[in-house]
Amino acid sequence: PCKQFSLVYERVAELNPVIKFTKVNIEVEQELAESLQIRSIPHLMIFKQGILIYSEAGSMPESMLKDLVEQAIKAD
Repeated sequence: PCKQFSLVYERVAELNPVIKFTKVNIEVEQELAESLQIRSIPHLMIFKQGILIYSEAGSMPESMLKDLVEQAIKAD
């Protein structure tokens, strides 16, 4: 699931260059993963102005990720 979602994630990131997309290796960044309560991967989190507005584990289709990005852009 991680490798499959990684391809989707990278394609959507390329379509939205004004948004910062970041990947975190939770084996290396164990403290960060624990502080964000990441228990399984892949795990997508969306922050807007430093506030967590979406957090969900699991893969998703490209269309769903595109919709989430659009919603995040519009969120106040």
